[in-house]
Amino acid sequence: MKLLYHNKPLFYFIFIMVLASGKINAQDNKQHPLVGVWLFEETQSFSQMNEKVNAYLSANPELKTQVLSAYIGKKIIFSANGDYAQVLSDGRETYGKWQAQANGQLLININGTLYEHLCNVAGNKLLISSVKNEGDSENMVPNQYYIKI
Repeated sequence: MKLLYHNKPLFYFIFIMVLASGKINAQDNKQHPLVGVWLFEETQSFSQMNEKVNAYLSANPELKTQVLSAYIGKKIIFSANGDYAQVLSDGRETYGKWQAQANGQLLININGTLYEHLCNVAGNKLLISSVKNEGDSENMVPNQYYIKI
């Protein structure tokens, strides 16, 4: 630290580079195809539900109604500044931060919990697939399809 303190031009150079890298990342997000508002597409998404989950929900119609109503009408919002929001049809909202990787990996951090997904954007269509790690519970809708609105 003494080296940087005594070498002010080096310190300012490093400081400016750190600031510039933050601006570059923000500019990249503005151009990222995920930026925008996406509406859950239930037909395709529910058609790929896990058979065990589907059978369990069919045997419990009240629970099935609750689950389906939470998904139908759901919106997710990816902001250029890295903010993430999920708004369910019943008005419940979840906020966090998002980051897309070059390999199609999508990381969403909600209250310190990191969720890992794979995503694919094709025009105004988005597929978000859950990545199941050892010990994770079964995801009810592992492949979620969205349409940009």
